Amino acid sequence: MFFVNRILFVSLLTLFCSTIHAASKLFPGYIITKTGDTVLCSIDYGDWYKNPETIEVEIKNEKKTFVAGDIQGFGVPGYADYTSSTVSYHINPTEGTELPEKFMDSTVTRTVFLKVVVNGPYRLYELDLAQRKNYFLQKDKGVVNELVYRVSNKEGEIKEDRQYVNFLAGIFLEEEMLDRYKRKIYAAVYGSDISSLVNILNEKHGVVKVTKRDAGHFQMDLFGGGVAHFFSGEPEGQFPTYGKIGSSTSFSGGVNFQYVTGGRFGGLKLGLSIAYDHYAGTGHQTDSVADVRDLNAWYIETVAENLSVTNTMIVGNFYAAYTLNPSSRVQFYLKAGLSMGVGKKNVYLVNDWTSHTVGFNSGVPISENGQGSEKLASLVGGLPNFNMGAGIESGRHKLEALYYFPAHASAEESQNFKIGMAGIYYYFTVLK
Repeated sequence: MFFVNRILFVSLLTLFCSTIHAASKLFPGYIITKTGDTVLCSIDYGDWYKNPETIEVEIKNEKKTFVAGDIQGFGVPGYADYTSSTVSYHINPTEGTELPEKFMDSTVTRTVFLKVVVNGPYRLYELDLAQRKNYFLQKDKGVVNELVYRVSNKEGEIKEDRQYVNFLAGIFLEEEMLDRYKRKIYAAVYGSDISSLVNILNEKHGVVKVTKRDAGHFQMDLFGGGVAHFFSGEPEGQFPTYGKIGSSTSFSGGVNFQYVTGGRFGGLKLGLSIAYDHYAGTGHQTDSVADVRDLNAWYIETVAENLSVTNTMIVGNFYAAYTLNPSSRVQFYLKAGLSMGVGKKNVYLVNDWTSHTVGFNSGVPISENGQGSEKLASLVGGLPNFNMGAGIESGRHKLEALYYFPAHASAEESQNFKIGMAGIYYYFTVLK
């Protein structure tokens, strides 16, 4: 079984590494030249968190590198679109521990690739920098305006400069929609709430185009990690004292399918994961029983019991996860689900025992040895476990800890035998 586990581990690891390599290959896309022509090409796309400084493309087997000043824009259909623009923006950090004591007036003017967040008569762009995100709004093909947002921290007092709210209020006033959406505008959080407001503006003009991420999307992960199995209950063997089985650890890995919701439920994810799992638990105990009638008729029997249980399962887990900070670069999420582990048939909790008896029978010395094997319990065909966990996600990478509550594992109600699990897993998103 150890050899089989090693083969499975190597196979999954090979598949995992080859998929990562495949994910870094070129994606079909397009560029828009300075003259406005759209040229189909392949783009080395990395699902960037920060806006790229340069892009590498392949056109008719010729590799080229472009900066924002070389082209009007580019895109990878189904993933993201970028436009080139010369913009001025504030560099005042808005998150983290390095917030200034007062609002910073410093700005930078650069030609950059802006990510298209909302498309339509009103276009919303995003510029993701190391210390913050900046958003920009453009009507038709007019000026690209920064939606100004600054934060300060003086002696623990956080202050916000929400100039973007007044700017959006002015746009809604021009569109004669301010009275209806005034409360929503002034409560808008910098980021996802702005997307919603820009969509409202576009609805008036009969056009709404949202990026795949805002509309909700499916993604697929490969994952692997270590899982500890623990066995609770005290299965009854040869003698009145009950045996205990120690925990076991093994590799577990598989594939995860997930739907990331959009709109107002942008932090909610629903998914199904399918994983290989294996456990092998053992326990040992020694017990004695004595019967004394008189000095010529007595015996002491000592029994050593070796309990074992092993199985290989395919575990499916239906779950819901909620991201606590969906607009942040590093995201934290909580997760809860119901898993079902389906293992081999005719698997038992086994007790292999040996015994040694000494004493006297009618004055005749006794010294006997014995051994045997018994099936204490047959395991159920499906093992359902409720589970809860938490994780951290950045880009295509996730690290997750998951706890599976113990579930009754023996088919016989008389044997109080349960199996629970706890695991740490690494996920790599191959389709996002």
